[in-house]
Amino acid sequence: MAHQSDPNPWVEAEFILHSRDISQALLNLNHLIGVHAESPALVRSYADQAEQRLRALGELLGSLSGQ
Repeated sequence: MAHQSDPNPWVEAEFILHSRDISQALLNLNHLIGVHAESPALVRSYADQAEQRLRALGELLGSLSGQ
């Protein structure tokens, strides 16, 4: 559902696409963490990137709710 103040279906589509991209990035990072579990530096890097994506998802969801 689009933000209440903007019923534009393109806004809804943009939200869905952006959410999908973030989710896919998180899945990929999770996979990489498992593949490179023996390398603490890589795991930290992937974990940092995952945290950035989670923050972006939180901001996206917050914008949808108007917060």
